[in-house]
Amino acid sequence: MEAQKQRKELEDVESRDVAQEFSYRAKGRELNLAHADHEKLMEEEKALTKYVDFLHKFTLKMLIMFIYAQNSASSTLQVCILQNNL
Repeated sequence: MEAQKQRKELEDVESRDVAQEFSYRAKGRELNLAHADHEKLMEEEKALTKYVDFLHKFTLKMLIMFIYAQNSASSTLQVCILQNNL
């Protein structure tokens, strides 16, 4: 990360002038904000992944129920047709 590299370079300077000190502290704030944003995004990703997993399982259950219902209806229809033919 560029801010981390620049902060490290400024950290190595023993006597910083005002502009360098401002830059050093600004880079520290940038890194803290970037870290906080990263943590927030990781939490959001975790929640979204959990939600997608739930949707996937729910969709599979609905699909299985639909196929079962279709097969049951088809079987019932076949029995009715066979009974009428006999």
